[in-house]
Amino acid sequence: SAASGMTLVEAQVAHILLSMEASIGAHRAALSDGAISESRFDDKVKHLKRNALAHLSRILPKPEAQAMVDSAAQVA
Repeated sequence: SAASGMTLVEAQVAHILLSMEASIGAHRAALSDGAISESRFDDKVKHLKRNALAHLSRILPKPEAQAMVDSAAQVA
C-alpha cells in the first residue's frame, strides 16, 4: 500500500517469502520436538522452496525469484 511505501508486487513478494519462512519455522519446531525426522524436514523445506519459487515466478523473472528464495532460505 502507499502508506507502507510498498508496491503491490513488493507486498506480494513479502507475503510469499514470509509464508515460506513461517512454514519452515513450523517444521523446524516439529523437528526439534522429534515429531518429524530430519529427512522429512529436508523434504518439506525443498517442497516449500519449490512452491515459493513457483509463486514468485508468476510475478518476477525466474532468476530474480530464485535469488530471493535462495537468500531467504539461507537464514531459515
